[in-house]
Amino acid sequence: MTDNLGSVQLDQQRHGTMSRSHNRKGLALQQAGKFNEARIAFLKASDEAVKAGNLREAKINDKNADIADALHWLRTGFEAEKAGKTTKANIAYRMGIDAAERAGDKKTARQLRKANDALVKQKGGSGSYKSTGESCALINGKYACN
Repeated sequence: MTDNLGSVQLDQQRHGTMSRSHNRKGLALQQAGKFNEARIAFLKASDEAVKAGNLREAKINDKNADIADALHWLRTGFEAEKAGKTTKANIAYRMGIDAAERAGDKKTARQLRKANDALVKQKGGSGSYKSTGESCALINGKYACN
């Protein structure tokens, strides 16, 4: 058995085994707070799972990658806010909300919304800071709100 789904003959290229290996690496990196590296490991795990024909595992790894991305943006926003870079913090929180929502991670999305809304409130609702009620998206590499 290679990936608990089939015999070795069905996984000659070891894609199932590699998927599990990248997944374990992603979990360890995420626990160490290395969220960007964890995200990459989860995406590699997802790719290997697809090659192994395990779409269920690929979907789980994609979700894990989005959670790692959301946690990265939460930390980035917090650090930017501490450094007085409120525009950067606002964008980071909004990017994190998007990633958390893609993953279906309601707890992290709530944390990010709370942090962002507190930032907007602190700045007096200035037009340059976007609340979580506004529609924003990453378009051509730039985060924009309407």
